[in-house]
Amino acid sequence: MLQLSMIRFTAGSYILMEGNPPNDRIYIIRQGQVRCSKKNDKADGSVPTILGPGDFIGVIPCMSDHTQIETVVAITDTVCISVKREQYPDLIMSNVAVALKVIKAFSKQMRDLNSRLALISLKNDISASAEHLFETADYYEQSGKMNCAFFCYYHYLKACPDGNNFEMAKKEVYPP
Repeated sequence: MLQLSMIRFTAGSYILMEGNPPNDRIYIIRQGQVRCSKKNDKADGSVPTILGPGDFIGVIPCMSDHTQIETVVAITDTVCISVKREQYPDLIMSNVAVALKVIKAFSKQMRDLNSRLALISLKNDISASAEHLFETADYYEQSGKMNCAFFCYYHYLKACPDGNNFEMAKKEVYPP
């Protein structure tokens, strides 16, 4: 049987700290509001996210067992449902709506993280630097990682139909 616990955070309390070791739990906000931010928010133009009842925090670090990727602070007195990693399968089996919401939250965070990584590595807007996909594909091909190379070549073709390396990429994705 699924036994979840409630945790109370007073306004101004730090719930998660960016860079700290991973938690073995995710939190579902039951009451109150929290602000999620990252160290480089201002540098890359991002703004802190405000989350409220029904939203999840700590999903990526918990599920991937990696360090915290954001700092989460209670804006108001907040009550969270604590879900331990080992309880997660029981939770999603008993509540499909919760499972879908966690998957959506996880997917959005992963897309945001991917965009941030692209901005950091390209030092530019990803759409303006799609030519970099060809260079990345070539790197993966040289490294023998053909699945990654194919993925990059394919996305290069989609992003740069008039690109300088279109024909070479096309030969890699659609060999004669």
